[in-house]
Amino acid sequence: MWPLLKAAGEPHTKLKVVHIAGTSGKTSTTYYTTALLTERYARVGSTVSPHIDSITERVQINNQPLADEVFCSYFQRFMETVVSNIDNKPSYFELLIVFTLWVFVEEQVDFAVLETGLGGLYDSTNVVTREDKICILTDIGFDHQHVLGDTIEQIATQKAGIMHPGNIAFTYHQSEAVYGVFNEVAMQESAKLVIVNEVASGLLTTEFESLPRYQRRNWWLAFQVATYIFDIEKKDALTEREQARSMQTQVPARMENRKIDGKLVIMDGAHNEQKMQAFVLALQERYGEGARIPVLLALKNDKKYDDVLRQLEKVTKQLIITTFTVSQDMPIQAADPNKLAAIARQMSFEDITVCSDTKTALRILLESKEPVVAVTGSFYLISQLRNLTA
Repeated sequence: MWPLLKAAGEPHTKLKVVHIAGTSGKTSTTYYTTALLTERYARVGSTVSPHIDSITERVQINNQPLADEVFCSYFQRFMETVVSNIDNKPSYFELLIVFTLWVFVEEQVDFAVLETGLGGLYDSTNVVTREDKICILTDIGFDHQHVLGDTIEQIATQKAGIMHPGNIAFTYHQSEAVYGVFNEVAMQESAKLVIVNEVASGLLTTEFESLPRYQRRNWWLAFQVATYIFDIEKKDALTEREQARSMQTQVPARMENRKIDGKLVIMDGAHNEQKMQAFVLALQERYGEGARIPVLLALKNDKKYDDVLRQLEKVTKQLIITTFTVSQDMPIQAADPNKLAAIARQMSFEDITVCSDTKTALRILLESKEPVVAVTGSFYLISQLRNLTA
């Protein structure tokens, strides 16, 4: 990263940054933080990963991906003037992060909102160490243990690694194990840790209550950060109308509704137990605890399948298991659908179908008699299906 950053003109030192790490809620919090900041600033850059429809989602201005021609023009300049001047070969993600930071400087953004790719401490986004960086630590759970560690404390340590001297970090109160790690890292780094209170019932609005349950949590955390920024930068507080407008932000593949062949298809990238639990609760809140919604599922091969399936048991009897073929930052292998099915057959699912062809699997889902169906699991599955149904 360092030679590439130097060749790019040290863009990481020239930006005011909100840096977001965590297991669940990072991307949604990135979108909401950007939407809120856009109410007071002309240009707010953001980057998310993985992308859903297009690589241009990695470089966004005011929650809008760069136009293809703009992205390609910048990328050509970047490759010719920056990458041609370094000897080492960066990874896909490293290249995109430095490219994104470089574009944000070119675009003269007022703020850059950066979502970590994996973990935090050793993540490519963690080159931003300015004292005025603002950190957000979302909910911590088990994911990517082969990289981040097998205990919640090890995972929390990686996430908390985005804090640097002088930084302020916002988070909800979580388990004592997670809080202990966050607090210890904050003290070691001479950073300030702010515990955000859960939203008070008196502050609920119709727009807020219309959000999926887990998105309320993400929006409220983003709102606290935006409020802090507006205060220290002497900006007016947001009006209720401006707050409501930010709540209308559609985060791709998060409780996203699509009409396909007359069916309401809910797409949500719930790829681990924590995310699936949140997705299931959102479905139950919207359709009732007795809802039974046919589900199309695919997972990466590094997940705890039984934990994910146990959550899905609560909302479906019909399960269609498939695979995916797309990948992005690194080679990704889908879980064997037959292996998933073998585990599912030991549970309470009544109708289990295995179909390795994604297009056919979607057709089977749409043939269900139920008016509402769901596609969930890996973001790579949703990316592939959104392209099929666009």
